[in-house]
Amino acid sequence: MNKTCTLDDLILFAYNETRDQKSCDVIDAILEDDELLDEFNSIIAVQSALNSRNCKPSEQTMNNILNYSKALNVFKLKPAVNT
Repeated sequence: MNKTCTLDDLILFAYNETRDQKSCDVIDAILEDDELLDEFNSIIAVQSALNSRNCKPSEQTMNNILNYSKALNVFKLKPAVNT
């Protein structure tokens, strides 16, 4: 029996974001279709490459985020009171 499996399904499965039954369906589809298996292996390779990158935001970016957060605290609004 052929299972229908999309690229989205493969990506969600690679990131453990599928429910039990959908995971089983994806596994069945991968086992039945060599092209899907190749696509899944490519997704895993890209995932691994992304995870191995040591990317951090710049100091300036972090300062911008912190300053924005501080600015929001200055403008706290009082809750509206219905009269």
